[in-house]
Amino acid sequence: MSLKIAIAGTTAIETPPKGYGGIELLVYGLVRELEKLGHRVTLYAKEGSYEPNGGLVVCGSESDIAKQLFEDRDSYDIIHDWSHTKLASRLLGRMGYRVFSTPFWTDERGFNPIYPSKAVAYAFGSISPIVYPGIPVEGYELVEDKEDYYIYFGRIAPIKGVDRTIFLARKAGVRLKVVGHVGWGAYDKVYIQYIKSLCRDGIEWVGEVSHEEKLELLGHAKAMIFTPLWLESYGITVTESLLLGTPVIVSGVGGHLEQVIHGVCGYHLTRPDEIYDAIRVVERLDYRKVRERGLYFSSERMTRDYLKIYGEKYDLL
Repeated sequence: MSLKIAIAGTTAIETPPKGYGGIELLVYGLVRELEKLGHRVTLYAKEGSYEPNGGLVVCGSESDIAKQLFEDRDSYDIIHDWSHTKLASRLLGRMGYRVFSTPFWTDERGFNPIYPSKAVAYAFGSISPIVYPGIPVEGYELVEDKEDYYIYFGRIAPIKGVDRTIFLARKAGVRLKVVGHVGWGAYDKVYIQYIKSLCRDGIEWVGEVSHEEKLELLGHAKAMIFTPLWLESYGITVTESLLLGTPVIVSGVGGHLEQVIHGVCGYHLTRPDEIYDAIRVVERLDYRKVRERGLYFSSERMTRDYLKIYGEKYDLL
């Protein structure tokens, strides 16, 4: 059965993102996979976004998305809200329409939530349903020729714990490359100067890079170190690292811990002095098994999981 599906994206940047962008990459992968399966998909997103087979509805803000979807509400079998505000899902869900939402943070309270990890579900006081996000895996190849450095890759912002990652690398006596996109907040721009001041004695500041450079740097690293300070809903860079066969050392709380299987594709730190054990473990891991774990987090698998929930909830498909 072919469905007419509306996807509410975001309006901050284009879908897919031209540079850094998390939700937008996930939405793009979902839209493309739904199209491949024969469904008619309409995307509500920023101008310049991908235009699927059901069309692109250009919106300037997330309130515009809610307004447009309200006007078009009878045109779809399913509406899936990925916007930050979840306005469309809250409005149309209460009106009895077939609506789902994917909340990444606890201030995103949408209708019929499908959580991206157990950590987020627990934060909402729930346990299900859960669909782990996935990305388009094309272009990510196994790299077994690792070089003598570790890497932080992600947004350069206080909540990402970049300074803690630097502290751990320095404590372990390993080389670290700090790579990523500068955060959007005013304080993030101050924080980046602080991070740059820490980049010495084996800690190298790289900053923002192209997609091709990212694959090269992530692929040849011995491991990625990822130690966020907040509840990380899901780590796209964790998936990218795993797909390239690069293990991930993680700490903190959040969905990124669920992505990394301890001792198989990375290491779970519970205290700083475990970094020595983590280094010994990740350098002995089978990079093919690391990549195998990464392949689970694909757009194709994610889309199948969403369709199963759509069908079970509303007796479709």
